[in-house]
Amino acid sequence: HEKMMKVFRLYLVVGGMPAVVNTFFETNNFQETYSKQISILTEYENDIKKYAKTTDRQKIRDCYYSLPRQLSKEYTKFQYKTVDPKGSSKKYENSLDWLIDAGMIQKVLNVSTPLLPLAGYEQPDQFKIYSTDIGITTAMFGFQTQVALVNDTLLGPAKGGIYENLIFDMLVKRGYKLNYIKKIDSTQEIEFLIEQDCAIIPIEVKSKKGNTISLNQFMKEWQPPYSYKLTGTNMGYVDNKITMPHYFAMFI
Repeated sequence: HEKMMKVFRLYLVVGGMPAVVNTFFETNNFQETYSKQISILTEYENDIKKYAKTTDRQKIRDCYYSLPRQLSKEYTKFQYKTVDPKGSSKKYENSLDWLIDAGMIQKVLNVSTPLLPLAGYEQPDQFKIYSTDIGITTAMFGFQTQVALVNDTLLGPAKGGIYENLIFDMLVKRGYKLNYIKKIDSTQEIEFLIEQDCAIIPIEVKSKKGNTISLNQFMKEWQPPYSYKLTGTNMGYVDNKITMPHYFAMFI
């Protein structure tokens, strides 16, 4: 388990882009790997300049580079005002669509009710955005943050947001359509909901050990057949809650 957690933290920093993975294996050097990631981000910017309308280029870039700030909040819901204090959906909605079409980010929509079918309860104006490669995501936070992730010394809300992004990426690559639930009048939040075994299954993501108050409330109110808690600890099963290490998300 400890060896797998070290590999997991390594993947947080390297990610899965072939050019970046090759650089890491050829050099075994985090600085060289980070430099390759920065060069890919530069290529992204060049693509924005090449393919986006002149009037949209800066707005697209601003939306994309707001991702570290979006993920560093206690509640990682996308906020236009995090992009720009005067930001609004009217100003930036098309920019997000461009990034989604380019495959650089994906949306995860909030739902009003965690029942089948989730698509019937989606709230399009409430969503989170995640990057489609965790290595590029952590590179946007900077090299020192990557070092702290590898050493497992990172503190604060940003760590939770980074772990959320990775679990998102793992689940999407497993073929899941993801949603989340967070009611305005409640502190309860479940990071991800999936449709599995003809039921809505909640997935709670913890970057460290901690209580599962939101998950406990969800289980009591909606009574799913089981739930997943992804954390840094080893396997466990209590009261229909399946606790598993983060790296086990690839088996859900």
